[in-house]
Amino acid sequence: MKLIVLRGLPGSGKTYFSNTLDFSEKEIISNDILRVSNGSYEYNSLNNNSIYQQNFKKLIELMNNKCKLIIIDNCNLSFSTLKIYKDFSEKFDYEYYQIYFEKPNKDNLYLNYQKTDKNISYSSYLNLWKKYYKHNLDIDFLDFNLDLLK
Repeated sequence: MKLIVLRGLPGSGKTYFSNTLDFSEKEIISNDILRVSNGSYEYNSLNNNSIYQQNFKKLIELMNNKCKLIIIDNCNLSFSTLKIYKDFSEKFDYEYYQIYFEKPNKDNLYLNYQKTDKNISYSSYLNLWKKYYKHNLDIDFLDFNLDLLK
């Protein structure tokens, strides 16, 4: 059983990556799924705590049911949140992979912001960019060996 935590800014390719993984039993946990209302994406930072709590509950349920592949498809900027995922993986005996999607350099920031298909302001994107640092457990997206999932 495997837990993959994707890390990156909006528009970096996390959702594309998770949707293209061909695996018979996979579950994707994404805050974005809970931000869709009446068919449109609505970002409201006041809902973040509730959304994270719902997704942690779903993660524990999937782990209790021994889902073979769980993908966390969020920005995952907070090292304390990463620790929670790592601790859950150990508690439920899951292999843990943390995949890092490259942080754009400041010169290309607005161009990368334009790749997002979410209703997020540029100032919010810029704030996320300022908080995004590489973690010691990160595996670069381009270096991740998909054979590890077999």
